[in-house]
Amino acid sequence: MAKLQRKNLSFQAGELSPRFFGRSDTEIYAKGLAVAENVYIDKRGGAFKRGGLEHVAQIDANNARVFTLQTSRVQYYTVVVFYDLILGKGQMLIVAPGASLLGSNLLLNGNFSSGELNWNSAIEPISSQVLFNIGEVTLRPEQGEPQLVDNGNFQQQDLEWTVRESHAQSQVTFTVGSCTMIPRTTNGEYAGIAQELTTATPGDLHSIAVTGEFGSNEVSVRIGNAEGDTTYFDGVVNGLNSGQAIEFTPAASPFWITVECIFPNSNAVISNISVLEKITKTAAISQEATVVAAITDTHLVIIGQASVQRIHVLIGTTDGASDILAIDSSDHEIIATFVPNNATYWVTVLADGDEIVEAK
Repeated sequence: MAKLQRKNLSFQAGELSPRFFGRSDTEIYAKGLAVAENVYIDKRGGAFKRGGLEHVAQIDANNARVFTLQTSRVQYYTVVVFYDLILGKGQMLIVAPGASLLGSNLLLNGNFSSGELNWNSAIEPISSQVLFNIGEVTLRPEQGEPQLVDNGNFQQQDLEWTVRESHAQSQVTFTVGSCTMIPRTTNGEYAGIAQELTTATPGDLHSIAVTGEFGSNEVSVRIGNAEGDTTYFDGVVNGLNSGQAIEFTPAASPFWITVECIFPNSNAVISNISVLEKITKTAAISQEATVVAAITDTHLVIIGQASVQRIHVLIGTTDGASDILAIDSSDHEIIATFVPNNATYWVTVLADGDEIVEAK
């Protein structure tokens, strides 16, 4: 059986002079190479491939500017800018890692130099905005939720409110900025207020928050199809959860909210009642791209933004879809690669009002 021996644990001696050939009795022989081609030797004994040149493309130009776009500590793209003598206009080539020449931008008007040309825009609700300018687009989704309660802070005292008193000795009094509820001192007697609300999204999530001074008392919060009805919610608010949002889902519109102080709770001073309609708040642009080479080729997407707001980059087979790629990032420059595996695909850039104020 052949005997195996480990050789060349180190290449520290580099390429040997021919006069050392056959001198296996020397230390330099054990650490040297007869031929070291296209490698360089590290001082610690390792051998590494030497960088070289690879012909990528020929351009019709008298001169060109070459620079790198570094995307990580170990990866970068080579960018070549030149004036094409044949086409008579400026051109840019991008070479991916591994010397793969990237094709031209598949998105038309990708730098917004022609404003909104070639781009679709979508907003929700109508108060969200997509603003095109020469060289940029601003995505400005609506902030906040629609307030359904009228005079919820009682600045107009009892306006829009229905007073509910179970007995003549129960009292509801209004001042500018507050509502005081004092029920009759008999179990079950109550003093409270109610209001009918209209929502544009019955069946969707809503929230109610009651803020006030309760001491050791609490108030009853009921939401339903009539005054005092509890079809959608039946709970209490006290000093521990004052001002906190409580979620509920009204199945119909309009619906009623009722807030009451019920004995043995002695009194409550309410400073604000708020009901918010939870809505989708987005501003987005999109465009369909057509693959000009193989659908299995790697594609590169680069999104640059002036702000550092979190935006969503979605790539999919339909408008707004993300079945190919989905990115959430607040980077100034968002760079990613993907394989479309489809003859066409959609690129969508979306700003979500739950996360950002404005993205450019």
